[in-house]
Amino acid sequence: MQRKQLQRPFPQYDAVQAFRTPYGFSIYHGATLKADKRFANNMSFLVAYTWGKLIDDVSTTVNFLGQSSARQNVYDRAAERAISSQDIAHRFVASFVYDLPFGKGKSFGKDVSSAVNWIIGGWQFNGIATFASGSPIIINQGANNVGIFNPSQRPMWNGSDPNLEGSKSDKIAQWFSRSAFSLSPAFTFGNAPRVMPDLRQDGEKNFDLSLFKNNYFHEGKWNVQFRAEFFNAFNRVRFAGPNGSYDNGAFGTIGSQGNGPRQIQLALKLIF
Repeated sequence: MQRKQLQRPFPQYDAVQAFRTPYGFSIYHGATLKADKRFANNMSFLVAYTWGKLIDDVSTTVNFLGQSSARQNVYDRAAERAISSQDIAHRFVASFVYDLPFGKGKSFGKDVSSAVNWIIGGWQFNGIATFASGSPIIINQGANNVGIFNPSQRPMWNGSDPNLEGSKSDKIAQWFSRSAFSLSPAFTFGNAPRVMPDLRQDGEKNFDLSLFKNNYFHEGKWNVQFRAEFFNAFNRVRFAGPNGSYDNGAFGTIGSQGNGPRQIQLALKLIF
């Protein structure tokens, strides 16, 4: 038996595995502001802003819930406490609903015939604008050279601010300063935090728009609604997170888009 195996807490076992063990600590602080205004001319606005801070020592263990991370030192959970990889510091959402003033009883065309009203009346314009901070970035190290069976190893961080100036398109090839990090020496835990506190991915700036046409019949009890919906209406690009593995050739670069392109959906909905 190897000497390093004899130094393990339970040397008689080659390996012990646990699948998604329910453990961890998290704490969240947040504040929300909300304003709702309804106007007399069939228009309403809803605006909401949330500031929050999520801290934990585990973040996610499955990638489809966000970036995942593993403990560097299983005997020191306190060293894993950091900003959560799911933290969104700022989130602003504004939405509106506007019944267009055309058709019978409206400002324009209030005396039109039923046939004309069927064409110009019942239109509704809606929109949702979302602006949000990007999620924090995890910096890791592929080579695990500590040599004590630890699950992962992080690189060294010199403490400088790795954020770079410039536009997003300018930073695709280098989202942050790679010189702020270095490979951890053998038998040494990296001093980089589990999640970088002030280094974040591209934030969200999205607009969803829709146009509805309400067609009432059967004495107004039924409504055949035509819906044209435009998700990411202005086809804005949100970049995916940069490669966070120090000893990877693509470290610090962005290689994909983080959101979907514009989608248009047409539908008919019967409401009764």
